[in-house]
Amino acid sequence: YTLARNRLIDHWRSQRGLHVTSLEDEAISERMLDELAAETGGGGNDPLALTINMQLAQRLQAAVAGLPGAQRDAFLLHVEAGLALDEIAHVAAAPVETIKSRLRYAYGKLRGALEDLR
Repeated sequence: YTLARNRLIDHWRSQRGLHVTSLEDEAISERMLDELAAETGGGGNDPLALTINMQLAQRLQAAVAGLPGAQRDAFLLHVEAGLALDEIAHVAAAPVETIKSRLRYAYGKLRGALEDLR
């Protein structure tokens, strides 16, 4: 899980400025999973892999949705948009130390919610 997560973060950082699409639309989610599987050399047509990836994406989405708003915003700006701490602080109109705390708490809550995946 950690390897896949880090690879996804690296992918999004390399695609700076790319339009991010919601995972709530199933057709888009399936297409994105196929593309990710093709990029990583996985079998894009493997039903088991697709099912597992979809379930993991849904669990992660539910865990992120369960975060308090300020933590969720900081987390998504950091991970999805690839913004640096000072950029997030500017967007959120909050001190950098507050953003660090929000991210630390968000990561802790997400780790706790997804602990059984280790």
